[in-house]
Amino acid sequence: MGVARVRAVAAPLPDGRVLVAGGNNGSTRLSSAEVFNPTTGAFTPVNDMGTDRARAAAAPLADGRVLIAGGTNGAPLPGSEVGAALSTAEVFDPATDTFSSAGIGGMGTARRAPAAAPLPDGRVLVAGGSNDDGTEHYLASAEAFNPATNTFSSAGIGSMGTPRTGAVAAPLPDGRVLVAGGYDGSTRFSSAEIFAATNAFDFVVKGRKLLVSVQATGRVSVSDAAARLDASPAKKKKKKKKRRLLLKSSDGSGDPPTITVRLHLSKLAKRRLRRTGKLAVRVRIDFAPAGGLANTQSAKLKIRGRKMK
Repeated sequence: MGVARVRAVAAPLPDGRVLVAGGNNGSTRLSSAEVFNPTTGAFTPVNDMGTDRARAAAAPLADGRVLIAGGTNGAPLPGSEVGAALSTAEVFDPATDTFSSAGIGGMGTARRAPAAAPLPDGRVLVAGGSNDDGTEHYLASAEAFNPATNTFSSAGIGSMGTPRTGAVAAPLPDGRVLVAGGYDGSTRFSSAEIFAATNAFDFVVKGRKLLVSVQATGRVSVSDAAARLDASPAKKKKKKKKRRLLLKSSDGSGDPPTITVRLHLSKLAKRRLRRTGKLAVRVRIDFAPAGGLANTQSAKLKIRGRKMK
């Protein structure tokens, strides 16, 4: 490269080249950037970023541009070897080899050494990192950049299960994102977790267990659909007879590919199952992932048992 760089960012460009930007050279924070051309095997300098950045995160956008978010710049903080965390972001346009500011108002959280990866809908996930207000805070939170609105938002984006700074992220072929490694001030991680933007799920009943196929770590809750109807103020006003519940609420937590939830039947349901050998109950199934949008399905579960003679 034309400049020695540590803690720089890199991201692929649509024409096969690779952008390398920022970092630091000794105590000097860098705003410079260059592009590697695999055809010629050479690096070529491009215009500088709007600010110097080390420990930032970069990810390609669907239109061929590159998002560079967060990082650190300036002199090290007192008692630390790192500078203040940045909430700002920039976009590199390979058509003009220039950078421009991104995200109206910047990120919701300043992030030093976050991880970033593109999502199937064109947004970019930015997760983890660290920041300061006198002491260093390690972050589990995440947000997404939407190039269509030029904004960052954490709406619908859950937190990681573990605070991670210096982790890495990469998109998986099915649209999920792998976030791996990192550090929380005391531990360097070999663990990893998966973010899924949609968190669709399937399920089957096996005996008195609900087996839920999921894409991410999280919690599945199951409840009798009638419980919500009975709680409705409109239903109470009509003074209709309360439907007796067939299923008690239950939940289970776990990792992909399957989370198991035990189905706890009410006394009424158990009597029906013994009498007929089968039971149908309408339920609400909620999946709350460690990261990503929650998802809900309503379904009729068919439970089979041994009929008493």
